[in-house]
Amino acid sequence: MKKRIITIVAVSLLLVGTVIVMRAQQDQQEQAKPTPQQTKPSKPESKPEAKPEPGGRTQPGEQQKQSDEQQKHAKQEQQKQASEQRRRAQDEDNDRQIDRHEAQAQGSRPESPQRGVRIPDDRLREHFGRNHKFRVERIVLVENRPRFQYTGYWFELIDPWPADWSYSDDCYIDFIDEEYFLINPMHPGIRLAVMVVE
Repeated sequence: MKKRIITIVAVSLLLVGTVIVMRAQQDQQEQAKPTPQQTKPSKPESKPEAKPEPGGRTQPGEQQKQSDEQQKHAKQEQQKQASEQRRRAQDEDNDRQIDRHEAQAQGSRPESPQRGVRIPDDRLREHFGRNHKFRVERIVLVENRPRFQYTGYWFELIDPWPADWSYSDDCYIDFIDEEYFLINPMHPGIRLAVMVVE
C-alpha cells in the first residue's frame, strides 16, 4: 500500500514538473515572437537557413527549429509518461484483483471445523499424514469452489493455490489444531487450508 502511495506521489510530481517546463517553453516562444510592428514584409521562402549571429545569438529560423525540437521532445516525454501510467494502472488493477481473491478466500474460510465433515480417527491414521503422500492431479470447480478427491473424500480448497506449487508435487493432508491442511514437503513453510465436504 505504501509503495502505491509513493508511486502516485512520484507520478504527480513528475507531471507537475512537466507542466512547469512546458509552460516555460510556451513563455519563451511567446517572447520570441515578433510583435506586429517589428515584422518586416516576408521574403520568398527559398532563403537559405539562418546561421547563428556572432556573439551566440540565433536568428528566428533557428529559434523555431529549437522550439520545434523542444516540443517534439516534450511530446515524447508525455507519451512515455502516459504509457508508464497505463502500465502502473494495470499493475494496480492486477494487485486489487489478487487482493480481492485472497480476501474472498479468507472470507470463505470456515470459522470452525464443524462446517466440514470430520474424518474418523482410525481412517485418518490409515490414509492421511506425512507417510501418505499423493498428487493433486485434478481439481474441479463445484459452485465456483475448487475441489479434489482423495481416498473417497472430497476436499475443498479454502486458501488459494500457491503460485510456486505444482499439481504434480507430492503432498499430504494433515489434521492440525482441529483443521485439515494440504502440505507440500517441497515447500514446508506453506500450509493450504482445506475442508472435507460430502
